[in-house]
Amino acid sequence: MTCINIDCLLVKVSQKRIRFIESKHDCEHVPKSQLAALQILNSVTSTSTSKWKVEYYLVRGDPPYTTVEIDEVPTGKHTTVPKSELIKWLNFQTEIYLY
Repeated sequence: MTCINIDCLLVKVSQKRIRFIESKHDCEHVPKSQLAALQILNSVTSTSTSKWKVEYYLVRGDPPYTTVEIDEVPTGKHTTVPKSELIKWLNFQTEIYLY
């Protein structure tokens, strides 16, 4: 059994989008069980016939979050963005491009 907490759940009804975000400090380890649980959730929701888009991310950074790294689960694609872009992304005002 795996017990995890999700740090952030963002829902944008007008866009039919849901984002699950796990936040970690730069040096903080992501337990395998936590990553596996997020990947399982992604697997379950990606096969849904719902019109909603569900996304899973790991966000790494330390206060004051001058820059943060955003990793997409399960693809592992990532990017680094400044705080101003992070805020816009969290508010569904902009997209980020992952590599």
